Parts: sequence; structure tokens; C-alpha cells
Amino acid sequence: MAGFVAFAVVARHLGGWLSDRYDPTRVLAVVFGIVAVCALVQSATPVLIPIATVAFLVMAGALGTGAGAVFAPRRPARPG
Repeated sequence: MAGFVAFAVVARHLGGWLSDRYDPTRVLAVVFGIVAVCALVQSATPVLIPIATVAFLVMAGALGTGAGAVFAPRRPARPG
């Protein structure tokens, strides 16, 4: 559990950085897609090592990235 949380916290910075470079809405869409794929993998109840562990860690990274994207400052829309 501690590894999951630590990985998500570190990935939050990645989400902020990606949201500065790209549209935060697109970053969130990609993140939600990754989480959905990992949830589908988990729904098949795979063996814990290595498949489930990798799926959980990828999900932690994606959720942390999403948290960074949610709290990224919004840029004003460009005119025209």
C-alpha cells in the first residue's frame, strides 16, 4: 500500500508537467483510459505477481498523474 501511495504522489508532478505542455482535459482522458484498461486487467483476477502488481502500479501512476492534471492552473482560451 505504501508503494502504491508513494508512486501516485511522485506521478502527480508528472501530471502537472504534462498539463503545462498539453491540454489538461486531454491528459485526463488518457489517464482515465489507462485506469480503465488496468481495471479490466484486474477484473480478470490475475495472479498477484507479476501481472496484478504491475497493473496496480500502473494504475497508481495514472491516478497520480490525473491528480496533477486536475489541480493544474487553467490557461485562458486563445482568442480567434
